[in-house]
Amino acid sequence: MGWQDSHLHRFRTGSDHRSPHLITQYDLDEDDDGVLEDDVRLDQTVAAEGDRLWYEYDFGDGWDHVLRVEQVLDERPTTARCTAGRMACPPEDCGGTHCYEELAAWVRDGYPDTLVPDVFEGPAHARDWLPRDWHPDHFDVAECDAAISAALAEPVAVTGALAELLDQLERRGIRLLRQVLSRPLAHGPVEVSDAEAARLTEPYRVLLDSIGHGVTLTAADYLPPATVETIADGSGITGWWIGKANREDMTPPVAAVRDTARALGLVTVRKGRLLLPAAGVRGRRDPQRLWQHIIGRLPVSTTELDRHPAVILAGELSGCPVCEGSSRAGSRQRGESQQRDLAVGLLRVGAEIRCPRDDLPPHLAALVTG
Repeated sequence: MGWQDSHLHRFRTGSDHRSPHLITQYDLDEDDDGVLEDDVRLDQTVAAEGDRLWYEYDFGDGWDHVLRVEQVLDERPTTARCTAGRMACPPEDCGGTHCYEELAAWVRDGYPDTLVPDVFEGPAHARDWLPRDWHPDHFDVAECDAAISAALAEPVAVTGALAELLDQLERRGIRLLRQVLSRPLAHGPVEVSDAEAARLTEPYRVLLDSIGHGVTLTAADYLPPATVETIADGSGITGWWIGKANREDMTPPVAAVRDTARALGLVTVRKGRLLLPAAGVRGRRDPQRLWQHIIGRLPVSTTELDRHPAVILAGELSGCPVCEGSSRAGSRQRGESQQRDLAVGLLRVGAEIRCPRDDLPPHLAALVTG
């Protein structure tokens, strides 16, 4: 892992934080004066053996890096590669060096309850927050080389709506979302396996199975409590939702699955009963058919931003019912960091999270101010 470029940064010419520095696009947007880092090549700042450049990342946590020229080669290498290294990059937002040292000691000692850093509510909270398989002493040259190759790879050309979105991200977005758009699989036809279709459509299939031949709604047009519990348990919502998950009005993720299913034409309401139309009946037992029906009905929204194919994809990864509902404890740990970063990127280019903060998973709720 490495820094995800989700915080502000600065390149300086000296160790003192008041040293001359290059400005970023963010500084430019704030009307700061200076030389933009995008316009400066590395060999214009460090060129001789022993030359140094300082890099500060995340002004809150305060991670200072020193880049030093160890050797100047006569010929340019064909590829950039890592020659050596040690220890893992600290997790994002871990609180700076002091908090990192506490976190590293806890992991090295085997996660004992007595050494859980004070910033966490307890061992379970700390393990859930920690990146999957992270260990402070882990370093792999091959993994580092792969990350360097991915960072230096020429992005795939995109046109039309994707190009417009990419332009916004270049100016205001984050690296992770730009990388998604740069991959060949981010646009063009993609084959979805039966297993992938089953995973992607799981919350809707659980909903369709729960409805079966029809469910009588309550007087207030909500699902009956038993059905809500069945959907929440079967889709995995119970595992991360705070509450009993047995009332639709008190369990917005279940309500969201039902609402989007209705918008997609998978369920319908007639005379106080929630029923399956032909599309719901056909898709109930056939994940591939259900998947094709869903993507064929997208986008549901009529706003220009939501109609971007890339935004639809990123929106799913950022916490929609399909993704969050199908999460289990392990997959949630692996995906929450990327979900949060993708959501940040969308918010920066004008996307909107259209539900109350209390209705969101904890890792996304922090992004919403109201």
